[in-house]
Amino acid sequence: MFGDERDPDGQTQPESLPDSFAWDTCLRVEALAEMVERFPDHLRHGARLMSGWPMIVSQHLDHRPEFGRIAALLDLGADYPLDVGPRRRRGAATPLLRYLEPLVVQYHKAWLLEDGWRGKAAAPPAPSGKPEKRGPDAGAPASLEAAEQAIRRVLAALPPLTRESAAAWSRLVIVPHVMLHDAATAETCRVPVLQNIWRHRSVKSRATFRSRLHSAVSGTLGRFARPG
Repeated sequence: MFGDERDPDGQTQPESLPDSFAWDTCLRVEALAEMVERFPDHLRHGARLMSGWPMIVSQHLDHRPEFGRIAALLDLGADYPLDVGPRRRRGAATPLLRYLEPLVVQYHKAWLLEDGWRGKAAAPPAPSGKPEKRGPDAGAPASLEAAEQAIRRVLAALPPLTRESAAAWSRLVIVPHVMLHDAATAETCRVPVLQNIWRHRSVKSRATFRSRLHSAVSGTLGRFARPG
């Protein structure tokens, strides 16, 4: 909203929208530090669902001990669907992880709300077996809404996302969603990390793309999901 405010000569001035937003955010985060000490029981409800915590950091101080203390005090990320503990052995965040994380959070919330479906949907296939024809790829649902409902029904039968269930979540939920919304064809795909898979010289069909995508998604979720 009018963020790129400039003078006629192209110069920027103080108190532009981005400048004010940064100052306001800084003041609120500084106030949050005091609230952590005064109201940890209140803040713990939201913190358990978060993957990180806003703090003011600087180049001349090491804030990792303080972050660790706050994370322990608030049970930070305890209810987050991915493992938010130290990731030294899992590697750095990748473009694919940054793309997948919002989808995982979205479907994790949906999974928590699917108690009405739980037990009614068919059980998912064994990870090592040949996947059954189900979900949005089975019989070409008549509409986008029908395809999304098919994914939700399969989701309801899955166990929670862990490293052990990552392949099933990838094959039955995440990959069908991606194929439905963001990567149906090479021509319509607009997500750079997915475009890179489509452009690989060995990917010459939708089936091959889907297989490569499943391999990449299940590998990423297997590294960053919680232990079983």
